[in-house]
Amino acid sequence: MTPDFLLAQISDLHLTVPEKLAYGRIDTRAPWYAALQSVRNHTPSIDALLISGDLVQRGNEAVYAELGGMLDALDLPVYVITGNHDRRELLRQALPSHTYLPADGKLDWCVNDYPLAIIGLDALREGEGAGYLDPAQLDWLEQQLQQLTGKPTVIAVHQPPIEIGIDHMDSAALRGGLAQFEAIVSRHAHVKRVLCGHVHRYCVAQWANTLVMTAPGCAHQVDLNFSADAPPHYRLEPPGVLLHACFGSEIVTHYRPLNLSVERQPFY
Repeated sequence: MTPDFLLAQISDLHLTVPEKLAYGRIDTRAPWYAALQSVRNHTPSIDALLISGDLVQRGNEAVYAELGGMLDALDLPVYVITGNHDRRELLRQALPSHTYLPADGKLDWCVNDYPLAIIGLDALREGEGAGYLDPAQLDWLEQQLQQLTGKPTVIAVHQPPIEIGIDHMDSAALRGGLAQFEAIVSRHAHVKRVLCGHVHRYCVAQWANTLVMTAPGCAHQVDLNFSADAPPHYRLEPPGVLLHACFGSEIVTHYRPLNLSVERQPFY
């Protein structure tokens, strides 16, 4: 069955300048190129791509400009939100074709052109890992959701509003405005997903009468260690993409690893 709308979500690219490795060890470009290939070649065609933050590693102007050119060449609607590694003004300047982004202030946006409405929230406080939503943003969110009543909607915000059990990531979750955010989402049954990145793992949890989902990292995955005060580690597990398929008023989400060495084979 073909979805009414198919939204791909990729997160945490952490792109660096050519020949530069993130953390001195991680080639962030190869998995990003694999992700682009997956989006381009997917059947059925993907209708839109969401990148849920941390587009670049160091807020580099040249890397943002290069990324903007790649996204324009996709010939596909692309929507981005800020992550804690991003720099708001550099991102805005590098993506002039992304007219859904506000011309000034925080990069909050709402797109209502599809069977699925998509809202992006800018939780960036530059220099900090945790996310913050201020009262004005949340009042705006309430207004948008009221106008979208009855239409399936997803909200994208980089830091998740939940703890995932990995201490060093939980210390940098969504902090500012959390109670008000939860109250707003709880009131609107048409919010089908809160889509996040940041934690570099695929996680799902019930929250505020909906589902929170975090996307796997494109660049690398955070080590899955539930031990108290476990030190920060990463693993070079396969990157992945989330595919949010809209069927009428409902959404089904699939996780697809980006391991190009695994070929499709017939059962019979």
